[in-house]
Amino acid sequence: MKKLALLLLHFICFFSFQNLIGQEGDSGMKLTQCEFEPDAPAVVIFDKGKTEFLKGDRSFYISYQRHKRVKIFKESAFDQAEVEIELYIGDSDLETVGDIKATTYNYDGTKLEVAHLDKNQIFKEPINKYWYRKKFTLPNVKEGCVIEYSYSIRTPYFMHLPDWEFQSDIPTIYSEYRVNMTPFYTYTYRAQGFSRFDVFENKESFNDRTFAGMIFNDMNYKFGMKNIPSFKDESYISSREDYIQKIDFQLSEINYPSGYTKKYMTTWPDLSKEFLDSQGFGKYIGKSEKIGSKQFAHLIDKPEQEKLNVVLNHMKANFKPNGYTNKWASKTIKEFTKEKTGNTANINLMALGILRGIGIKAEPVIISTRDHGKVSDQFPFSDLFNNVIILATIDGKQKLLDATDAYCPNNMIPARCYNGKGYIVKEDSEAWVHVRSIAASMTSTTMKYALNPETNLIEGFGHIRNSGHTSVSERKKYNRDKDEFVNKLKDKGLDLTKDLSVMDIDDNSKIFQYDFTFKSEVDNIDGHIIFAPFLKLPNQTNPFKQEKRELAIDIVYPISESYQAEIEIPTGYQIEQLPEAYSNNSENTQMIFNAKKSGDNKVLIRATIKLKKPVFAAATYPELKRLFNKVIEKLNQKIVIVKDQEVAQK
Repeated sequence: MKKLALLLLHFICFFSFQNLIGQEGDSGMKLTQCEFEPDAPAVVIFDKGKTEFLKGDRSFYISYQRHKRVKIFKESAFDQAEVEIELYIGDSDLETVGDIKATTYNYDGTKLEVAHLDKNQIFKEPINKYWYRKKFTLPNVKEGCVIEYSYSIRTPYFMHLPDWEFQSDIPTIYSEYRVNMTPFYTYTYRAQGFSRFDVFENKESFNDRTFAGMIFNDMNYKFGMKNIPSFKDESYISSREDYIQKIDFQLSEINYPSGYTKKYMTTWPDLSKEFLDSQGFGKYIGKSEKIGSKQFAHLIDKPEQEKLNVVLNHMKANFKPNGYTNKWASKTIKEFTKEKTGNTANINLMALGILRGIGIKAEPVIISTRDHGKVSDQFPFSDLFNNVIILATIDGKQKLLDATDAYCPNNMIPARCYNGKGYIVKEDSEAWVHVRSIAASMTSTTMKYALNPETNLIEGFGHIRNSGHTSVSERKKYNRDKDEFVNKLKDKGLDLTKDLSVMDIDDNSKIFQYDFTFKSEVDNIDGHIIFAPFLKLPNQTNPFKQEKRELAIDIVYPISESYQAEIEIPTGYQIEQLPEAYSNNSENTQMIFNAKKSGDNKVLIRATIKLKKPVFAAATYPELKRLFNKVIEKLNQKIVIVKDQEVAQK
């Protein structure tokens, strides 16, 4: 028998490798803190994974084993003992987990107490039609204990070699991933979040194996990282998946024993061809075009914007998303039109086809949603994408479209889609389009009220107007739970005296705005009436609490807020002192604050705050933090009014 030459792993990385040996360290019982992160509530002593290809009845399957040991310092880290293992369900097979072992070790200074996991405390729980989980909690967890668990997953899905995260929400002393590759499958990997491995080895196994009459040897790889800091899940980031230290894999080719090689990952044009040739994408669009040319033929001679609105409104009114996001249509055209529900690809690819069928130039754009992580144009990995939207040319202008969210006006796509860029799927394409929002979403708050020193009340009315994505999110909140929406207004100091008057509630193409009448108590201390001009409607706390920031600040879309209060001062009173004006403007932010008297008994207070970009570099963090500190200071600054004679005496 001939011996196969090994062609196993394509290295596509931007760094050099250094061959070092990783050490596990001791059992961890004597640890009192993490040496390189002393305040951490727990530390991973080691986390080891191993993936190998084992022979089944007729082909290989993947075996993935994991072994993890954690030292618990504080009660706040007890959740480290709660383990969940998510497993995939395919059309004809599924992933399974076995060999679950878990032990907790406690040492009181004289003896070691060992508690093993009871197998009856391992539970199976459905997630959805494609996923389920096994879960368990280690017993007898206390401060100072060491927990350790291991398990093995068997998966038939060689398309998805298990990825590995070196980093977690607690620090890790040593993390290692071994992959034993056969010559029959070739993978490309992508490393993220670090410049080089602390440990890297690749060597051919000395153990001969046989498959289909051929002798071969595995090529064994070891990837290791040491002293990995905890991942700080900072506010306003696109996704944890964009920053976590990890390594992931993409199948690039299968090398059959006959000598034939089937390529899975070569170039972007090849990726386009794969999509366009598939039943759940290109052919699905083609069948939808026929629906457009037949059922929507009356629109052929209509203006393009009218065509667009009719088609998107039709899709939003008649087809409901089933909760699954995907780039492939999960149902056939026949199933989808009958059941009236499907995944995001079912909806958007049909809308795209119908638009083409009535003469609109439209192309599919595959994207990765915010929670799925960003894509890179250097890696033609189909797994990096999880959704599809539409790029249409309307009256000579390109527009990104989506038909899956009925709350979104037709000129917007859902905020979850804003994640950098998307790949345009068409023949021989290497084209990309930016998927981001440069238009600001605005909230305008206007209040007009009078002070009553006899009752110590403010009484008046207000109007809140939302546009852009803020309008979409606020309308959703209102429609999902009106009582909760009203209660949140009350929590901000508004005692509503009438029901909210909401305008255009059923017209999602209009901005979301509403009027309200209210009263609110004020403080009266020795005749000094004290109140905040906008009550508690502005920010009360700074969302940027960290001393320093390492990650970019991603607020999804630019934001603009404005506040205006017209305050009627009661007869015989006057304001003790007007707040000082403030103005600051930069390429990133803007804040303007003004307060002035109007006539004899009115005060006008106006404020504008703008965040001018959807994404800010980490170096901008101090500026953003200062801005919100100033917003909190100025917009919540107390105003004091006193009787006329008290002012005269001063």
